[in-house]
Amino acid sequence: TPTSTPTSTPTSTPTSTPTSTPTSTPTSTPTSTPTSTPTSTLYSV
Repeated sequence: TPTSTPTSTPTSTPTSTPTSTPTSTPTSTPTSTPTSTPTSTLYSV
């Protein structure tokens, strides 16, 4: 009975280096629309 030596395949645990996608918080520069207060020129009749 030939003792078949099972070639133990080493289960190499691949250390999957997760490429951490840096969540770049886009600083949305809100174009502040200047509320131009219209100086209503009241014509004094």
